[in-house]
Amino acid sequence: MKQLQSSNGGALLITLGLMLILTIAAIMAVNTAQTDIDLSFNQLNGDLAFYVAEAGLKRAFVDLNADNDLDTAYSQVSFERGFYSTIIIHGDTAQPMYDTVTIRSAGSVEDANANITALVVPELIYPFQFAMFGEDGINMVNNTCTDSYNSDSGTYATTVDTLTGGDIASNGTIFLDQSAYVAGDATTSDAGGITVCATCTVIGVTDDSIDPYVLDSIPQSDFDDAAADNDNMTGITGDFAWTAPMPSLILGTSDTAYLHTGVYYLKDITLTANSCLMVAPGESAVIYLDGTLTLENNTSVNPTEDPADCMIFSDGQIVSVGNDTELYVAFYGPDADVDLGQSCDWYGSIIAESIDALNTGSIHYDMALAEVPYGTTGKMLMIAWQEN
Repeated sequence: MKQLQSSNGGALLITLGLMLILTIAAIMAVNTAQTDIDLSFNQLNGDLAFYVAEAGLKRAFVDLNADNDLDTAYSQVSFERGFYSTIIIHGDTAQPMYDTVTIRSAGSVEDANANITALVVPELIYPFQFAMFGEDGINMVNNTCTDSYNSDSGTYATTVDTLTGGDIASNGTIFLDQSAYVAGDATTSDAGGITVCATCTVIGVTDDSIDPYVLDSIPQSDFDDAAADNDNMTGITGDFAWTAPMPSLILGTSDTAYLHTGVYYLKDITLTANSCLMVAPGESAVIYLDGTLTLENNTSVNPTEDPADCMIFSDGQIVSVGNDTELYVAFYGPDADVDLGQSCDWYGSIIAESIDALNTGSIHYDMALAEVPYGTTGKMLMIAWQEN
């Protein structure tokens, strides 16, 4: 009888021990489950905080595209289950990346937080993509030709390419006659608008079905700024004269004048026979031309220097270039009718309303100009972002 009681007592102890173990295991399982729930909850809130911060970032980016000068902050803006705060910071004009805008956005949901930083820059316009672009049309006659070179790699003589790069384009007609030669493509958006005679050559493609090329006007504010703050009186040296209406620049026969680094606002520019308008070696000039450009025979502009060092932005209508002239110039004139004389050598790029090159002229496209920007499209581009 005593042996049976002893056995019952042992079984009870074993049962109690097993119950204790199961209870501890159950408690641990509950704790583990609760920890997993807490972790999942925190992860969910962390993800939500990131999306809330991203919403604030995207709002600021959209608003910045609507107004590129926007400089504001959004504080504690409710969104879904949380809120975001966003600031827009423009670069310091004294710094190399002055046009870079920083957007910082912080999102919060419950006790979770997220921070995002993005870098935004304006989309730039690169206007000099062709040897010649004529909005309404291009005429090339009597051995007129295009080719290309690259001033970033060397001189014209060492980098000339007579097979590629000398592209011409229009939104109107392209007319090639009497052995005209194009070392590149001839393209237009005007169906049936390309005429190439039997003795003419286009090395690249001829295509009359491209999308119209948008020829942006030069903002009036650029001319106003140039007129208000220019280097006319201090930046030009040598032989020249001012004529009415001021400030119109004229170089007399065999005169030589030098442009030093700066911005110039000029009504008209006239170079009489054998004169030369130079950009001083190692310097660069930007000219805003509000009238006509007239180059008589045997004149030159910026000879032997890089075209990017002499850029002319014009809202005038007349560009008359005489015989045996030489220019190293990047010219942009959406309203200009350009008339190139016999044996003219133009190194750089011509962007105009119309271009007539009628007698053994040569247009040598400087491919380095393809990377030279002017102005912006008004659109902002996000180039990088990170979660902090």
